[in-house]
Amino acid sequence: MKKRILKSSNVLLAAILALFGISSCQEDDLYAPLPSDFQAEYGCRPAGFVINGQVTNENGDAINNIQVVWPEKDTSYTNANGIFSLNSDDNPGTQVRLYFNDTDGPANGSYQNDSADVQMDIYDSYSGFGRANKTLKEKTE
Repeated sequence: MKKRILKSSNVLLAAILALFGISSCQEDDLYAPLPSDFQAEYGCRPAGFVINGQVTNENGDAINNIQVVWPEKDTSYTNANGIFSLNSDDNPGTQVRLYFNDTDGPANGSYQNDSADVQMDIYDSYSGFGRANKTLKEKTE
């Protein structure tokens, strides 16, 4: 008996949910009709705040494998061309501080750790862009 009541309530609940699901997708006179190629996006927005840049030495040569940290947002490493990219989906405000760390030791030369403030161009509360070019000094021992 208990099993039968549970099964009946499940069927009833599924029917109610299906009814609401179908009715919420019908066209409403309050809104303009959607174009035929319209695609709705659901879920989380992709990262909209990006900082790109390049790390070089004092001679202007690209430095590979430098750790670039955007605190509490993202961490990246420079590639062979010294280029990095950082992303976040949280609005960082108009200025952020990045930290540049030489983590590979003398493999690409030894460089002093440093930081830089980056001005962000905020387009709206969901997107923005920053650019950071940093020159690191060699360590003197």
